[in-house]
Amino acid sequence: MTLLSLMGATACGGSGDGSLGGAAGAPDTLGTSEAELTGTEVTLPVCDPALRTSNWLCWLDGDKQTACPSGQTPWSHWLHPYSAATYVRADPLRGAREVKAASLYWGTFDNFLYRVEKVKCDLANATYEAASWSRYTGSPVLQAKLTSYVDHIRPAVVRGTAFVSLDEYYCAAAGGCSTATTLRLVIKQRGGPFPDWIQVASRDLPIVQHAPVGAFEVETLVEPGMQVTFELYVVNSYNSISELIFHDLRLFTETCIPDLSNPGQCMP
Repeated sequence: MTLLSLMGATACGGSGDGSLGGAAGAPDTLGTSEAELTGTEVTLPVCDPALRTSNWLCWLDGDKQTACPSGQTPWSHWLHPYSAATYVRADPLRGAREVKAASLYWGTFDNFLYRVEKVKCDLANATYEAASWSRYTGSPVLQAKLTSYVDHIRPAVVRGTAFVSLDEYYCAAAGGCSTATTLRLVIKQRGGPFPDWIQVASRDLPIVQHAPVGAFEVETLVEPGMQVTFELYVVNSYNSISELIFHDLRLFTETCIPDLSNPGQCMP
């Protein structure tokens, strides 16, 4: 299946695996398979040198010891922000190192990764590992967002997928904390009679520290002509600060190629 950057869209097959949308904790109510769907898939161009935001610089290593050669982007490299805010203060008593983070966004704030410390890029395999941080606030913390549009003649499948792993975590205060961390995957829509964003699907999924990379999905049906977003929130345990490694984010929207010989239907 071809993955698409947010700067373009072409037809592709859906990657449904039976992961479903709905209210958080609700039973699954919708399932699809790849052979059944045609659509577009939006991704973030995290490591595309032509779309790199000016605050992010190329390095040959994860510790900023050696900068990339001037005017060159090696197949394997790291991105670090030139300007970043301290998100985690060093605390040797609790084993916490200092973490500085900045946001990655493209064009508008409709497509972004928040609070990113650094990114490992592998252009040869078209993969990346973006270290993104969040802390306990009492509410879910928005960490990533993708935006797309439903181009169909009937309610269409919209699916958000995140490939994520949980790496480091720290206790932010005395008394300890838990590694228990939850990802909240949300799909929203707006358009027509709905000028404001309205949540249409949400799913809470636990993520375990040091587990293999997981594919976390939420899926639902959205009316045609709607703008849609896929938002990923992190729900941290009390007192905790956690580092998520984003390996990929995708927003799939089913599309329709009209069947001219069969009005009102789509091509198979």
